[in-house]
Amino acid sequence: MVSYSNVSAVIVSFNPEIDRLQHLIDSLLVRVKDIIIVDNSNKEFNLQSKLFLSENVVLLSDGENKGIAQAQNMGILFSRDLGRDAVWMFDQDSELGELSLEVMVKELNSFDGMVASIGPTIVNYFNSKVEIPKKRTKCNNGCFSVDQIIASGSLTPINVFDCIGMMEEDFFIDVVDFEWCWRAKSKGYAILISSQKMTHSVGEGDESYLGGLVSIKVASPFRLYYQVRNYITLLGRPYVPVRWKVRNLVFYFIKYFYFGFGRSDSAAYRHNIYSGVRDGVKLRFKRP
Repeated sequence: MVSYSNVSAVIVSFNPEIDRLQHLIDSLLVRVKDIIIVDNSNKEFNLQSKLFLSENVVLLSDGENKGIAQAQNMGILFSRDLGRDAVWMFDQDSELGELSLEVMVKELNSFDGMVASIGPTIVNYFNSKVEIPKKRTKCNNGCFSVDQIIASGSLTPINVFDCIGMMEEDFFIDVVDFEWCWRAKSKGYAILISSQKMTHSVGEGDESYLGGLVSIKVASPFRLYYQVRNYITLLGRPYVPVRWKVRNLVFYFIKYFYFGFGRSDSAAYRHNIYSGVRDGVKLRFKRP
């Protein structure tokens, strides 16, 4: 059982907007035992000098971009050493709103079975749409059981990492949370979506085409490299849902033509897509 009075929040940051991050910290301080910020910014950014931090906030920073997976693992392990029951994970641009830790803990504890993690219902910051997976099962505690959730806003009992394992650091930035959820499902754990809502930046925005009939999530060339490389890497893993493999094959085919031609940075997109396919096939996990 998880006690809502014994939870650490873990925030992963990278050159954040200071006002948004400070607002998130202030919102969390009244909800959790302590906050662990793992900062991936370079030394020159000097995040500590820009924030107002209380004694309940720990900032871990070595001036290097470790990637989101390693940063999350650092926060999880630090929280475990503090003796916490669970970690509440956030990105730097999450907005809590009325999100209730107490309600999420009650929903997690009331589930009849093993739960790896529970996340809030996500409201897309860019278009205010509620992001609900099409494949979901209604639970008798008011939650939905799904295949995966994003890391931000997720509440995860510390003890489940002993069985499921930590975040896969080789992936660096993309599909880290989904892969962990699928791994958890393969070991008999449930992944839940709470009745609670949270606003979050989904991707880097949306662009519409075909007269607004179709929208596509924007990713920088840098980000698209990791998306493609990690997608190729996951194709051979049996616990990854076939539906996700097929769906994303279509999406990346569309993205190749949508981003790879007719834009000022199309050459960079094509180069990063080719590099992602090559490194994914060769299982080459380079860092920036």
